[in-house]
Amino acid sequence: MLRFYESQTIADFYVKYRPTYSKEVANVVVNYLKRKRGIAEETPVVFDQLIDIACGTGQATALFAPFFKRVDGVDISTEMLKQAQQQNVFSHVTYKEGAAEKIPASDHSADLVTSAESVHWFDLPKFLHEARRVLKHDGCLAIMGSSFPKVIEPLKLPGGNEYEMGKFASDLFIKCLLEGKYDVVAYNHVFNKYKDIFKAIPSNTKEYNDDLTLHFQWTLEEVVGHIKSVESVQNLLIQKTKEFEELGVEVTEELLKPYDLGERFRGEVKAAWKVEDIPESEVLIHGEHEMFIILMSNFNE
Repeated sequence: MLRFYESQTIADFYVKYRPTYSKEVANVVVNYLKRKRGIAEETPVVFDQLIDIACGTGQATALFAPFFKRVDGVDISTEMLKQAQQQNVFSHVTYKEGAAEKIPASDHSADLVTSAESVHWFDLPKFLHEARRVLKHDGCLAIMGSSFPKVIEPLKLPGGNEYEMGKFASDLFIKCLLEGKYDVVAYNHVFNKYKDIFKAIPSNTKEYNDDLTLHFQWTLEEVVGHIKSVESVQNLLIQKTKEFEELGVEVTEELLKPYDLGERFRGEVKAAWKVEDIPESEVLIHGEHEMFIILMSNFNE
């Protein structure tokens, strides 16, 4: 398993600036589980157990919590787990350290195993083997992902041109992420919406859903925070810090500023949008992510 998202800095940005999923995402997954068990979608059901793998700071874990009596969020990062525990408002949700390739759960105990925004980092065959082990014989697996924002469009600009300036910001967002230090294979899985992962899963019951689009209203400050929550951006800063330290140079925030891709985005967007004199909390932005979901059942057959 590739190890990213483990520092306190990135965990802090992640919990504050990563958008949460909509209820529609949970409904797609839970209705699939109902359908596979012969339960009508309109029938209220609380299932026994959910295990959320690579739960991060708990956004997806919390989304699914109302549908289960017991929920375990599992992550390899202790810093992410600390944030998840601090945000937890459910008495039946617990968080524990563990890897996708070695899930800390007993055999055939879970009704549903989920993984959100993370399977592209896993050793897929090992994860699927572990998911098969911990799922009940009629359990289901849901793998969720979302694109990088495909739209970052200002809701109102002093001089108009919202569409053109939105395209500029959307393109710059992706450019900043790709100038960071990242894993090419993992990022390619996200760019092609997990379709290669879907093809690689040996299952006759698998389904693929990419019908959902998540809409958000952000401020410029929140978009910059989102960029800083991405591992490629933080990894570049870590790399540059090490390089300066090896040269015996005192590392300061000002020294690292040219390599801070979030700050680059902030500066270029403010100049292009001509909002230098407007507080960033008042620069309102429409954002969109495309969702993609892989579902499968009868996993132990």
